[in-house]
Amino acid sequence: MSSPEDNITYCQNCVKNFNKDLYYLCLLAPTDKKERAMALFALHAELTKVYTRVSENMLGLIRYQWWHDEIDKCFQSQTNQVTHPILCQLLKYKKSLSKKVLFDLINSHKSFYQTRCFQNHSELKNYAQSIFTPLFFHSFYKDPQNTLFYRKAEQILNSWFLSYILMTVPYHAQMSIQFIPQDILDKHSITIEDFYNQNNKKIRRQIVKEMVLQSSCNHKSTKIWKILDKTSIAHFHVLKKYHYDPYHPAIISYFDKPWHIWRFFFRHFF
Repeated sequence: MSSPEDNITYCQNCVKNFNKDLYYLCLLAPTDKKERAMALFALHAELTKVYTRVSENMLGLIRYQWWHDEIDKCFQSQTNQVTHPILCQLLKYKKSLSKKVLFDLINSHKSFYQTRCFQNHSELKNYAQSIFTPLFFHSFYKDPQNTLFYRKAEQILNSWFLSYILMTVPYHAQMSIQFIPQDILDKHSITIEDFYNQNNKKIRRQIVKEMVLQSSCNHKSTKIWKILDKTSIAHFHVLKKYHYDPYHPAIISYFDKPWHIWRFFFRHFF
């Protein structure tokens, strides 16, 4: 079994390599929340890898079942059998973590893995809420159900997730993942393959612009949520600046190295 320090490092690297927004957000979290948040976001990263790397449906479902069974061990008397670094980290917080929340997280990922698309914006929003709302609240709050601004935070998370998937369109094209709702594609009489095609720049820009206009930012909130809200604003600003073209070299460069955005947050919050 790896050492506690190795488990922490594993989770940090997992989140950093997966999503730099989430990684830097964890670094800005209160000291007593950092490791907990890293472990939960690392679990999210591993669950996401199933539908980005496994194309055979049965193999993906087996992988999700493995995570389900291993998490179940964490909450039973079989903790000595838990060896994965992420699960070893989560063991530290099992008294304050709900097994149901972790199982729901797995089921939300598995549901998207089986459908691999959203029929409309509502389904996309429901997906974001089913994954990120509990994920964020259980990372940063002891009693998420009693948090007064729960609904406002859901709006912030929806905007951030929308900005994130629009900024990472080229990556989704490589992985053959569809986050663009099907009804928007149908409205423009194109397929997801057409959307990803470099020759359809005009239609792609129009679709991205339409989705950006469905977002809402500038919410008054506490530190963590304010940072996430401003991150969404920054992402949308860059999309608008480069004419809503996620394939623009400047956008790809911006998202690969977003430190200049987060440097602002570190400077102003510490």
